[in-house]
Amino acid sequence: MLFTANKAWIDIVKSQLHNGTIKSALIVAKDLYELAGLLGCSGDVYTPPPFRVATESSIRETMKTGHMDMYDEILISHDISDSSIKDFLSRHSNKIAKQHQIREDRGKMAKRLLVVVDMQHDFVDGSLGSDNAASIVPAVKKKIESWDGDIIFTMDTHDANYLNSKEGKNLPVNHCIDGTWGHEIVEDIKAAAFSRSQKPQIIVKHTFGSTVLPWKIIDGGYEYVEFVGLCTDICVVSNVLLTKGFCPEIELAVDPKCCAGVTPDSHEAALTTMRSCQITILE
Repeated sequence: MLFTANKAWIDIVKSQLHNGTIKSALIVAKDLYELAGLLGCSGDVYTPPPFRVATESSIRETMKTGHMDMYDEILISHDISDSSIKDFLSRHSNKIAKQHQIREDRGKMAKRLLVVVDMQHDFVDGSLGSDNAASIVPAVKKKIESWDGDIIFTMDTHDANYLNSKEGKNLPVNHCIDGTWGHEIVEDIKAAAFSRSQKPQIIVKHTFGSTVLPWKIIDGGYEYVEFVGLCTDICVVSNVLLTKGFCPEIELAVDPKCCAGVTPDSHEAALTTMRSCQITILE
């Protein structure tokens, strides 16, 4: 959901462009987005918020041309006067300062991310399970227990209409139906993750790759992201390459000992593909 920019808000960012730095202009744009949420503007948290459009290159272009038209689709509109913005900033200055501190702390501490892909019963010991998949459970559990960083789980999720979907027509086996045992994360994996002081995040996805995941990685400021899980040749490779497209400068790695494919050959083929795309395949 995009909004049209209010002139008062444009003026605030414009002043940062002329008197501050690119970084400060981006921070102000972010704060305006957060303030809009506090004031009651709503938007989809899983889609790129408007401030993300304000990349460094677009800010530089704005500084060169002097045109602010692009902010018509970047900032959020609300019928707010300059005085009401100043009043709001004054009343909520502590909260804004705390948000800045959280952002800074997150950037310092949460640089490593482990993505655990679809370690669910139906892929391990359910309708699409295999001995190969079951064999990696101890290794994935050990990885989680020793991991120094954040963890995100993806969960393949379908409904009762799965067999009528495009995927269902190509793979006519009901699996990971929401609310069923097969949809649940394997107990040993889940217990290892949720016994940590810092609980994992869960992303529900309805197809092979998650478009939410790259934005979580960008927002988290991660410098290193490692992938494990199932299946190497379907959902692992889909999420790795999707993330690579969104985050070309972030180091991405896959631990093959913590992954399994539909077959050993397809597992190796997927690793070869990812290696060709400059993904680090751990030894």
